[in-house]
Amino acid sequence: TLFRSNYDVGKYKTTVVNDNGLNPVWGRPQQPMSFSFHDPNLTFLRFVVYEEDMFSDPNFLAQSTIPIKSIKTGYRSVPLKNGYSEDIELASLLVYVQMTKIGRA
Repeated sequence: TLFRSNYDVGKYKTTVVNDNGLNPVWGRPQQPMSFSFHDPNLTFLRFVVYEEDMFSDPNFLAQSTIPIKSIKTGYRSVPLKNGYSEDIELASLLVYVQMTKIGRA
């Protein structure tokens, strides 16, 4: 989720992958997610991880919120936190980020 104000909001959800335990991966093909934003000083990227139980109810597992201004292009390990924003030991997402400036300088 990308959020800041009414004009800087975007949300993407991946599909559920069944039996995706200790080393989960997103379903294939992995689609690139693209966001546009206006003010990098006030924009954040939030990753939220859910698991789906046998009744297809989503259960919160972890999250991470990162200021867009601090993200650099390339592969990044995103450390995950619990619902109280406490670090979850050994829990992270490996993501590839590509930042592209569009429009005027």
